[in-house]
Amino acid sequence: DLFHSKNLGATWGMVDFRQVFASSPSKVCYTANPKIVYTIGFIYNNAYVLKSIDGGTNWNPVSGWSNYAIYVYSDVRDSLRLVVSDPNNIYYTKDGGKSFKKIFTSSNAYIGGVFFDSSNIYIGTRNGILTSTDNGANFAISKISGISDSNNIVSFAGAKQNGFTRFYCIAADSNYDYWSVDYYNYLRFRGVYQLDLGNKSWKRANRNMDSMQLPIFCGMAINDTGTVYLAGATYYGNPLVLKKQNGPKWKDIFSVGIYQYDGINQNIYTAWVGFRGDYPWYSSAAIGFSVAPFNSNHAIMTGMGDAYHTYDGGKLWHQLYQDTADNNAPFVKTPQGKNYHSNGLQVTGCWCIEWSDSLNVFAGYTDIRGTRSTDGGESWNFNYKGHDENTMYAIVTNPVNGYMYAVTSGIHDMYKSTHLEDNSINGNSWESGKILYSSDKGATWNLVHDFGHPAVKIAYDPNSPKRVYVSIVHHSSTSTEGGIYVCNDIIDSGNTWHQLPAPPRTEGHTWDLHVLKDGSVLCTFSGRRNSTKFTASSGIFLLPKGSSTWKDLSDPNMKYYTKDVVVDPNDTTENTWYVCVNNGWSGTGNDMGGLYRTKDRGANWSRITPSNEPDVWNMNFESVTISPFNKDEMYLCAADHGLWHTSDLNKDTPTINWVMEYPFNSPQHVYYNPYRKNEIWISGYGNSLRKGIMGSLVGIQPEIAENPIGEISIFPNPASSDLTIRSANILNGWCEIINGIGEVIQVRKLVNVESAHLDISHFPNGIYILTIHNSGKIQHLKFVKSR
Repeated sequence: DLFHSKNLGATWGMVDFRQVFASSPSKVCYTANPKIVYTIGFIYNNAYVLKSIDGGTNWNPVSGWSNYAIYVYSDVRDSLRLVVSDPNNIYYTKDGGKSFKKIFTSSNAYIGGVFFDSSNIYIGTRNGILTSTDNGANFAISKISGISDSNNIVSFAGAKQNGFTRFYCIAADSNYDYWSVDYYNYLRFRGVYQLDLGNKSWKRANRNMDSMQLPIFCGMAINDTGTVYLAGATYYGNPLVLKKQNGPKWKDIFSVGIYQYDGINQNIYTAWVGFRGDYPWYSSAAIGFSVAPFNSNHAIMTGMGDAYHTYDGGKLWHQLYQDTADNNAPFVKTPQGKNYHSNGLQVTGCWCIEWSDSLNVFAGYTDIRGTRSTDGGESWNFNYKGHDENTMYAIVTNPVNGYMYAVTSGIHDMYKSTHLEDNSINGNSWESGKILYSSDKGATWNLVHDFGHPAVKIAYDPNSPKRVYVSIVHHSSTSTEGGIYVCNDIIDSGNTWHQLPAPPRTEGHTWDLHVLKDGSVLCTFSGRRNSTKFTASSGIFLLPKGSSTWKDLSDPNMKYYTKDVVVDPNDTTENTWYVCVNNGWSGTGNDMGGLYRTKDRGANWSRITPSNEPDVWNMNFESVTISPFNKDEMYLCAADHGLWHTSDLNKDTPTINWVMEYPFNSPQHVYYNPYRKNEIWISGYGNSLRKGIMGSLVGIQPEIAENPIGEISIFPNPASSDLTIRSANILNGWCEIINGIGEVIQVRKLVNVESAHLDISHFPNGIYILTIHNSGKIQHLKFVKSR
């Protein structure tokens, strides 16, 4: 995701992935013209230099670039000068990307930073400072000593003030991974260095730094030579920001302590990350850092899921990743179990969501485990116990006892590109898998069974709901404990499981799982790679009731990298299935991705991949969801290609189109809210959860006619500045206004009132939904804002 804030991080919007498909190098580079900005975007296995001439609304590749871009740096005093690198070369342009000149070649063309000073250009590289003194006509590596030949520049910053130029850099050893930021890179730190222009040697600048402090970023405002920042981590994983101002000593200005649990939030307004909070500080080590180019008091530090801004030179830091109304005060412990509201900066991968009732919702995540809501998803908290593994993959509610059952693992991102080989899943400290249950709507989770291997899917038998099946992932050269397991009475004997026979061809990489109404078990096995290629161990399999032999029903294109299977709920015979397939690479599974359908239980398959997608062979489907209200409507989640929709599903060749309102590239699942028929939720591989309301996503119709609370009137409608709610039935409730893209833009308490007035004068013209909550009941009304 590439996020954009126009109010110093109070709220965040997102640049549509069709404009900028972002990755870690996609830092936006500003220029002298506020409408001209640059970044790097990724399109079909290539990386381009992108340019916007309207302040970031629309982006297009610059015409002169055709290589794989790694880094881009712009001159903030100019709008046309850029320095760009590919893996082995550094280039310069002075015409805004119309043409590029190769200025340096290396086996690793990493750029640690660029300082533009009129006709002088200084580029920090692994080989030293690449310098031009003639506006880029010529470049050469400056001969400067002081840094060991075994160490290299990984971050570089410069400033000029009153005619005096100063540089700082951070050096790391040769094992530094130049294309990523992680804990092991912090450990490669080897020193901070200072250089005043004209000197022939770097001067070590580590004075008074603790040996446990490991910075990998340095930053300066380009007009302030006396102030420099360092950012990174401590040896124990805490975030680190140091500052030196007009003196030799560094001061720790992000005050959380060297160790994970040894300090409080000395000068930081926190949300759920913080000392003694829901998550301790070790989740926040700096993976990005920037200083405002003309104001050394402003800096931003980003962590793995959080971000912070200072506008007073580090005296106070303000969290940027949740609504500022939910801020926790500095200088005290961060509370636990508190409710938080989104401000749009959501980055974590979400796998599943389950409603206990209209107000109690639980969502399963990667890294942050899971979140709980007690107000229908308007705010979320970590106020639960018993679930402590990295990822919760799936949740179901058992109809016998109403308990929620969930499957979890310490291994995250199952069957993404990094978790397809056995050695990334088996035999490490994170390999674990549990079944948990909650009898109190997600407040408390209890252990049912610990398999010791990742548990990724769960399904109960509709004919005998006490009978539960799970998918367990494991394969090694000596054993395959992965497969489908069954417990015949999860309520009374939940610790007794036995493994079903393995389907043919399979190698323990189970994935999706369903039990049909006739008692047959339907499952998919997903991708498995050996050291060089995908093995033919994937596909879709059926175990008929009473049989011990699986049927391999896989289309040939499903044998390498199959994902979800969905049984059409509108087919009473359960003969119609949809199967999602990803593309393999390295020669096996290539060009096989798409969505496949059978109408005869796998005897015959047809591929219904959309014909109007930009590149048919790059479409990897993760999951699909058929509307419970319209048999012809389906949402489709395509990895790297966004959310898709069809309203003529039952045609031989459905028309499938992008949902342009959904901006994220990799949705995981679509869920219809069982308590609000006008609402869908989309979980993403990243980007957390997004909600669609009526017209904001196609195919969603409001249930305006239902009146669960009672007679409620709103007037005038259309309204221009003031909207009045009138009802005698609202005793203890609240209301919210939702705009056309699903954002809650106003919330108001309603307690023992017969009428309430809402100021909507600042709303743009359009259609809005007013949702009223009262004693567990919810009612939706539509109104029009018109000036």
